[in-house]
Amino acid sequence: MFTVNLRNYVFRDNRRRLRDDRISLLIALASSMLMLALGQPERTAAIAGLVVLGVSMFGLTLHYCSSAPQIAARFRQVPSVSRGILYRPVSRRLAWASVVVLLALVPLPEVEAAILDKRLQKLIQTVPLSRGSIDEISQTLHKAYSYGVRPGSSTASTVQEALKKTSDLEPTLSYDAINAAAVAASVAASTGTVVDIGQPPDMHGPLYRNVPNGKDAAYTLIPIATNTAPDSYSIIGFAQRPDVARMERIGSPISISEYGPATWLVKGMTATLDGWHLKHIIFQDMKLIYQGGPLVLESVYFFRCQLECVPSENSWRLLSAVSNGGWVSLSVL
Repeated sequence: MFTVNLRNYVFRDNRRRLRDDRISLLIALASSMLMLALGQPERTAAIAGLVVLGVSMFGLTLHYCSSAPQIAARFRQVPSVSRGILYRPVSRRLAWASVVVLLALVPLPEVEAAILDKRLQKLIQTVPLSRGSIDEISQTLHKAYSYGVRPGSSTASTVQEALKKTSDLEPTLSYDAINAAAVAASVAASTGTVVDIGQPPDMHGPLYRNVPNGKDAAYTLIPIATNTAPDSYSIIGFAQRPDVARMERIGSPISISEYGPATWLVKGMTATLDGWHLKHIIFQDMKLIYQGGPLVLESVYFFRCQLECVPSENSWRLLSAVSNGGWVSLSVL
């Protein structure tokens, strides 16, 4: 009986199937709009909409096949003029267009990244680069930053290499090249969220929500910037030595207790990196200036940060490390 009802639903009862498909599309569209309103990326909203569409269509199909006689009886009792807009004819092209729009949103970030990669590869074909090419690279990367699009890792590395080679071959363009490289590094650190970056890769022990009872947990730091807001410095979890986060001047270590912050979140300020030893630090929405001096980074994450550097070998090493994304470990003394 179920098979017979399913065959009727697919091949004969077009009006009922049309109504169910429209209901499914409306539910899927509402789900996608809700996720966008909650701040989810377009890709996530589109995938959720497609999943909801499939689940809704499958559920309504099962409902019809298990209750076909009752549904048919109710349908015959309702006059055709009163059956509402869900039963009215609609262009098949319009129905397919709705599905295509949802499908088009899924690969959109990948398409944008591919276009960005192609454009950047075209701009760095001839090295050393001209001043015009460097300016165009900077403008392209600024636009990518504003739209939350980042180049592929291989393209980002190739761009950094071309800019560094230009700086070496054409000293008059060194400041232009390092500025463009800083923009490229900023773009590379502009996507994702602090929530999904995970723990520092060099964590040896467990991460605690609070300090274990009865344990010594006195801790401190030397502020890297003083133009603070109420939440400029915040703690993410606690850990036991040697996993405790550090923010101290090189050559002047701070004594730490057995337990301390696992990670410091530092955001919304302007700071200079020269002379610092930083461990398990997340920089968010920061303007970071580096002039090529001593710097030690142990699992430091740069998230939506604006970098400014002066031309130097150490600056190129820092920008290259940040451009690779993820947690950065670097020592330049």
